[in-house]
Amino acid sequence: MKGKLQKIEEFLKNIRVSKKEWIAAGISIILLIGAMIGFFAGKSFADERAKKDREALTIKYAKNEKKLEEQLWEMKIKSPKKRPWYLTLVNDTNPIQEGYIPKLETIVGEYQVDSRIAEPLRKMLADAKKDGMNLAICSAYRSVEKQKELYNLYMGNEVRSGKSYWNALEETIKSTAYPGKSEHNLGLAVDIVAAKYPNLDEKQKDTPEAKWLSKNCYKYGFILRYPLDKTNVTGIIYEPWHYRYVGKEDAKKIMERGITLEEYLGEE
Repeated sequence: MKGKLQKIEEFLKNIRVSKKEWIAAGISIILLIGAMIGFFAGKSFADERAKKDREALTIKYAKNEKKLEEQLWEMKIKSPKKRPWYLTLVNDTNPIQEGYIPKLETIVGEYQVDSRIAEPLRKMLADAKKDGMNLAICSAYRSVEKQKELYNLYMGNEVRSGKSYWNALEETIKSTAYPGKSEHNLGLAVDIVAAKYPNLDEKQKDTPEAKWLSKNCYKYGFILRYPLDKTNVTGIIYEPWHYRYVGKEDAKKIMERGITLEEYLGEE
């Protein structure tokens, strides 16, 4: 009888142990299910958030696409190796390539320009005439040798007026670039004045012709190269007669922003 009781007690103990194990297993299963639910819920939330972020970025970049293209283009033109020919910068610190002579085409009389800008220049002059403007070209392409003659002439005039060499030099370079550092040596610049007022002074800006050019030049790819109050950037005095070809797209941007070619190219 005693032996039977012992067997019964051992059986009951085993049953109690099994219950504890089942409880522990049940809790583990519940925790596992909870973790899985949490994982999938979190993943769904993260996926939805990522989707919304992608949509927001897509909208953002779509709105700024034009601005981004302009920034990339400006990065391109600010690299001298990648600049197109019509954005070649020539000034006191950027001389033309030694021995460079463009393929020239005659516009009127003895005046010649780089053949690539002949057509838009003719178009600009013709349209101005249709609008009642009487324009006259007074300077276009100059060889380096011709530039030397002019430079020496103006320098000599300043010295003869009583100025010291350095003062004469300072005055000369404000209006006459050193040979090889003039846009006229490049063939992309033209001096245009009113036929009835051919003087190269600030009063030129008050002529109807100068006003017409300043307003319309960009349509043909030209800019007013040396604007008012920009001498500290260009090194050249205000010249309301000096126009430079830079292409239609860039001319529009430069004239609308009222900046110089140096500023546009990031080399002011």
